[in-house]
Amino acid sequence: LVSLADLEPTILNLAHTEIPISVHARSLLRILKKEDDAGKEFTVTSWPLYNPGEVTMAVDAMERGVQEPLPSTITTKDWTLIYSSYGYISELYHLPSDPRQEKNVIQDHPQVAKELHSRFISQLKEEGTENRLLAPRRSL
Repeated sequence: LVSLADLEPTILNLAHTEIPISVHARSLLRILKKEDDAGKEFTVTSWPLYNPGEVTMAVDAMERGVQEPLPSTITTKDWTLIYSSYGYISELYHLPSDPRQEKNVIQDHPQVAKELHSRFISQLKEEGTENRLLAPRRSL
């Protein structure tokens, strides 16, 4: 698994430019050179994290109030968890049997959802996510 965010450090790596510490992705150069074929165990796709009541300009230069947290997608080879914040509906899909993600199976596989959520929270902590953003996301 790789993600779109991995393109920035890959391009910087190809240009022999230092990758800033603020970049939370990894270069794909080792994979492209066939020195590594592991990819990632999971990947996260997400809007910037906001809490309800905050203001964002994530779409364009217009300030907009956040009404509810936007979801993040945590994906492994077999599963996708769509999660935004505690108290909001989460969804879990088994990709091999449901590649179009049409049947939410979170009730049938709560341990899988908990594991993916735990990985998500661990990544947010590793990246130094502010507690005001982390706190409402600590529980599934």
